[in-house]
Amino acid sequence: MGKHKDRIYLGIGILILICLCMHDIYGIYGFTFFPDEFGYWAPAAKMLGYDWSRITALGSFYSYGYSIVLLPVLKFFTDAIVTYRMAIVVNMIMHAVSIVLLYHILIEVIDLNSKDFNKEAAIASAFAALNPSWVTYTKSTMTESYLCFLYILICFLMLRFLKKKRAVNGILLALVTIYMYFVHMRCMGMILSVMLTLFFYMIGKRKSKKAIRNILIVLAIVIALFLISFIIYDFVIAGIYKNSSKDVLAWNNIHGQVHKIRQILSLEGILTLIEDLPGKILYVCMATYGLFAWGFIYIIGKIRKENSEKRYFYIFLLVSFLGQFGVELVYLYGASNKTSTRLELLFHGRYIDFVLSVCMAIGLIALLREEKILTIWKKTVFIMLFSIVMMCFGYLIILRNPMHFNDAHSSLMLGMSFFLNEFNPDVPNYLWKEVIARLLILLVITALVIFYKKRRTDYVFAAMALIQILGAIYFSNNLVMRNQSYIYGDLIVGDKLQDIRKERKKADILYLYEDAVQYIEIVQFANKDADINVIYPSEEYVGDAVNESMIVLCDYNSGYCKELSQRFDNKYQMGHFIMYYND
Repeated sequence: MGKHKDRIYLGIGILILICLCMHDIYGIYGFTFFPDEFGYWAPAAKMLGYDWSRITALGSFYSYGYSIVLLPVLKFFTDAIVTYRMAIVVNMIMHAVSIVLLYHILIEVIDLNSKDFNKEAAIASAFAALNPSWVTYTKSTMTESYLCFLYILICFLMLRFLKKKRAVNGILLALVTIYMYFVHMRCMGMILSVMLTLFFYMIGKRKSKKAIRNILIVLAIVIALFLISFIIYDFVIAGIYKNSSKDVLAWNNIHGQVHKIRQILSLEGILTLIEDLPGKILYVCMATYGLFAWGFIYIIGKIRKENSEKRYFYIFLLVSFLGQFGVELVYLYGASNKTSTRLELLFHGRYIDFVLSVCMAIGLIALLREEKILTIWKKTVFIMLFSIVMMCFGYLIILRNPMHFNDAHSSLMLGMSFFLNEFNPDVPNYLWKEVIARLLILLVITALVIFYKKRRTDYVFAAMALIQILGAIYFSNNLVMRNQSYIYGDLIVGDKLQDIRKERKKADILYLYEDAVQYIEIVQFANKDADINVIYPSEEYVGDAVNESMIVLCDYNSGYCKELSQRFDNKYQMGHFIMYYND
């Protein structure tokens, strides 16, 4: 393999990623996560002149930055299945680029004092990027995979700006940072971390006037674009979410978090926040098999000892994690309350997953670079004991809850869901199994690294890769693929609706929403130009809202099937829907 081992291992990592994303793509027909994924397509549809606002109103506000990426996919591909699969391919390409960017970050920021360092940096980059959670998100149109890419890109740009302080690097850093906020407003922590890092850097050492000027340019651009974002937000709400309630929109925007911040500032709020902490900390450790902790310890040590510009990059890594962790605590404030039933809010990953990859890669490098075997075991045992303590606190919170947090959604806590059964969650038993399993993986990784140090054989990295591969396949089979046959049925309903609309071009389309999962989004996705109206039978009388000239869709188990069957001659059932219409 010679002197180009790093390139070979990067290539192997990218090849594994392609295989994981493509091996079952022909079984993926549409959305996995409802209603989130549809919310990212809706702004793209609006930019193309389609009005999906009535269906969009069934979900919350999901921002608009990712829609810019989805826009050309939606425009140039007409078939719904092909459109969705092409979006996955785009995600996969950005995921692959992330591996290369992460490798260059490690090469730049960690001192080269080993002939095998380039190879180890490539392996660490690939291992971190093949995290099962990230791979799973890549196989959907959730923003999480894209956020992982953008975070690594921001880290790369921050490192370049700190190194050369050129205006163009600073402007790119500012633009990508604000764009990441446009992708999702919960990335507010990234804006604060970039600004704080540059502020610390500006006052930390004596700088040239040119460097200070460029830093001020970056700060000015970030602040200006952040203020402009409020105008864009109002425009998006008016055009796409005009039928959504303010309470629903408040869940994902900044305005809806203000009252939580006020509550946190009280004594009771601080105590609640402290109770929320163990679950979130445990997730960070378990989702990375403890490698985040290895990286965190390494970063703290570098901040204390490093005197060059690299010190400020490590400060950025620390501040960006703490900033996003703080955002997660605010958004999910009160997750540990006795009245809460949702387990994924207690052990939440979606809001923090995207900042874990860099620190996870650094953690694996730190483990590989540690020369003393005894120190390796000491740190590993410390991380295990710390995780077990966090688990015990989590246990206490779960056991005091009358329902034991029995409403579980693994899609929001992928990094802690190997043993989670959403349909029959035995949460107390699940927790200890999950933690023990992931700590055993940490022990296996530690043992493999020690074996590598003694024998210098690269075969141990194949075993480490296998851990990620099996995890990604498990999530694909149990989360992404489990509902795709029904999604295909919904797409057939969408195709049938297209055929009917060709014959009855002026027919109104009506959907009876009875507070079920928003599978109607698949039908809308397959009928881009259709204007689907929605009524809420609990609030409106169906008999007055429906007339025989309409095309009416309802859920297959709707309570109105008998009434609709009496009023319409034709009935078409497939997937999650029944469609009624007259000739």
